[in-house]
Amino acid sequence: MDGTKTAPAPFEVLQGKKRALIRAGNRRRLLAGLACSALLVLAIFGEVFGIAIVHGISMQPSFRDRDIVLYSRLGAINAGDIVIFLPPGENKKTKDNEHIKRVIGLPGEIVFIGPGAVAVNGETFPEPYAAGYTGPKPEVAYPLILTDKQYFVLGDNREHSIDSREEGPIGKERISGRVIASVRFRQ
Repeated sequence: MDGTKTAPAPFEVLQGKKRALIRAGNRRRLLAGLACSALLVLAIFGEVFGIAIVHGISMQPSFRDRDIVLYSRLGAINAGDIVIFLPPGENKKTKDNEHIKRVIGLPGEIVFIGPGAVAVNGETFPEPYAAGYTGPKPEVAYPLILTDKQYFVLGDNREHSIDSREEGPIGKERISGRVIASVRFRQ
């Protein structure tokens, strides 16, 4: 070897360019795939799931102020589920006006609230999570018969909750979804 370089053969030049084009094409396909995947995840997340922030103390001890909850828009709502909803009188959904409460009464059921007790269809409703005194409020008359699209909701912190005792039942169309997970940050 005398230290001189020989020019690559035309075939080697073409092979090198081909490899470079393949790498560039792979990058474009990868980026396009990632972009499509991101759009699909956002579309599914927007249609199937939602995120809300708890405001206030009406759901303590279950949730605290500024807890973050993940909710699902799919599936049936059952008694005891916690739901995110737009309260009566609100027409435009924003992150600050969605409420979080626990479902007590389902469509078609009869709800009764007496001093310190909640009954649904004549049976005492078990509430191990409830904190404080549960009493009726004068805004709603009992027994209350829910229509086929109404839910009766209560906050877990009964003495510090504005719920169906004052505002009446929640229409199904106002419910954004049911809570499936939460994140609590130390405060």
